[in-house]
Amino acid sequence: MKLFVDDRRNPPDDSWEVCRTITKAIRLLMTQNVQLISLDYDAGYLRANDKLDFSSFAGMHDDAPTVTVPDENFGAIAWVICMMAPDARPHVVLHSGNPAGREEMKRLLWSYSVACEEKPSPVFP
Repeated sequence: MKLFVDDRRNPPDDSWEVCRTITKAIRLLMTQNVQLISLDYDAGYLRANDKLDFSSFAGMHDDAPTVTVPDENFGAIAWVICMMAPDARPHVVLHSGNPAGREEMKRLLWSYSVACEEKPSPVFP
């Protein structure tokens, strides 16, 4: 499965599952085999009332710490990806048109040892 996480733009073609919120993207990451995820910095926020149960997250690697998911937008999805076993992680593309946001996303992913590729928004009109 390919996830396109963006609150406004549409994916380049119909082969993508569109996620307008971080909550939907996280739920799909936890329950589906996601091979590719394309992320926008300004995607819909994960809010405190969005309940996500991580107790049965099959993709979580065995030594994953028990922590609270950040109550923010991109940080929450980066945390979920980093907690996945390395061979189960999707390929990550950053399509955000926000240069500062894209740089922040890249730094956060790298801090979690998650590689990513940049394809700014003109690629995905």
